[in-house]
Amino acid sequence: MLLQTTMTRSTLPHLRSTHSSFKPLFSTPIRHASISSRPMNWKAAAPAASGVTYAHQESLPKLPVPELQNTLRTLKETLKPIAWDEQEWKEVERKVDQFSVSQGPILQERLEDWAEDKDHWLERWWDDGGYLGYRDSVVVNVSYYYGFHRIPQIQSNAHLAAALVRGAMLFRQSLKRGELKPEGTKEGSFCMDTYRWMFDCVRIPGANGLDYSISYADAADNGTHNSHIIAFRRNRPWKVYTTKDGRILSLYEIERQIQHIYDSDNGAEYPGVGVLTASNRDVWAKDYATLSELPHNSTILHTIQSSAFTLSLDTGKPGDFLSFSRYLWHGEVTYESKLKNRWVDKPCQFVVFDNGRAGFMGEHSVMDGTPTVRLCDEVCDWVKAEGLTIDRSHQYKSFQPEPLDWEINSGISKAIDSANEAAMELTGSQSMGYHETPYGKSAIKKFGVSPDSWAQMVVQLAYRRLLNSMPETGKEGSDRNH
Repeated sequence: MLLQTTMTRSTLPHLRSTHSSFKPLFSTPIRHASISSRPMNWKAAAPAASGVTYAHQESLPKLPVPELQNTLRTLKETLKPIAWDEQEWKEVERKVDQFSVSQGPILQERLEDWAEDKDHWLERWWDDGGYLGYRDSVVVNVSYYYGFHRIPQIQSNAHLAAALVRGAMLFRQSLKRGELKPEGTKEGSFCMDTYRWMFDCVRIPGANGLDYSISYADAADNGTHNSHIIAFRRNRPWKVYTTKDGRILSLYEIERQIQHIYDSDNGAEYPGVGVLTASNRDVWAKDYATLSELPHNSTILHTIQSSAFTLSLDTGKPGDFLSFSRYLWHGEVTYESKLKNRWVDKPCQFVVFDNGRAGFMGEHSVMDGTPTVRLCDEVCDWVKAEGLTIDRSHQYKSFQPEPLDWEINSGISKAIDSANEAAMELTGSQSMGYHETPYGKSAIKKFGVSPDSWAQMVVQLAYRRLLNSMPETGKEGSDRNH
């Protein structure tokens, strides 16, 4: 089971579209990575499986364009409580009323025309404005993490890591086969579109100020095509085989590969290329271009980007609740950034620490928290129930993980140093704490208020008292019934 969920800027509305057809961006596999202009149809690149998982997609209604008067009425209701005084409120009300009879109807008509031929009229603006056009580091600001409860039956860190990997691969197989039960409530099914971007893809830093994602998924893959993950240890990426010859490798076969990575650790740190992914997105775009100019590095980039997901074998040993949270959030804060051992552009990244603690770090631009909560819950439940058992009487094949060593020149070295400095400044500027109250959710519900709303208002009140101003706030709002 999950121990905790923390989202920073990631608490933005879950607005994802439903596509009726999926066409790959590339007719042939990409063998090298490079910066290029963002394809117009990049969002249609990730294939969706048929079957139960996506059975209700076509029947879901499109997101309607709200009526102008309803929008303006809601705007007034939202603004009135935060007006500083009656004079300010009257001025705002006057401007809203004026807009309703001047530019408002014209813009509403244009918006309705825009929505006519779109699967989701808000999607592009939301993706770009909320995520892909955001240029600060995704770490701290956007990325999110979960911490897992300890699993007492584990025999070693390699054993735990292998179990998490195999559990995730089984989940991935069920998704690709369309066997995952669609989510929903008694009112109806939810859109499952975002699941297309859970595995086999990566966020690309855009050279023109807008990022995008690339999917390497094969529409014909039912979860048994040859595949791999990337494991990081002391900043060094390793290619770990997970599916071969039409089957997901056994726990033992995966564990032996991961144990080999641990056994190869002599204490030396490798070039921390991973920290580049934590930079300002425009800086990362330039560094990405520099990195991929070398054919050898371009091949490594492709191998990382096309992996099913990544695994960070961190050297940290978080003890208390707060250190565990911070280590997952952005790595241990030491003399250098532990983000060197991450690749934060991957939607799914499992983290295993040297003291047997584990968790998950997610990239948020194409993946919402709800699907990855389900992924982590099901993986952890599987590991606890049956995922740690190894049948040593079986004849297993031997697979050797492949180290991927970068070619580092002076330009790349300087970029790593600069990114490390920026990451240290960012993570070092953060503080984290928690306050235990004498009451819990049951007491809050007695007031007729949701615990989530209560917690949000507590934070708002604290901010107002501390800084004497109201903060800009993002709060998730699910609209997956469209």
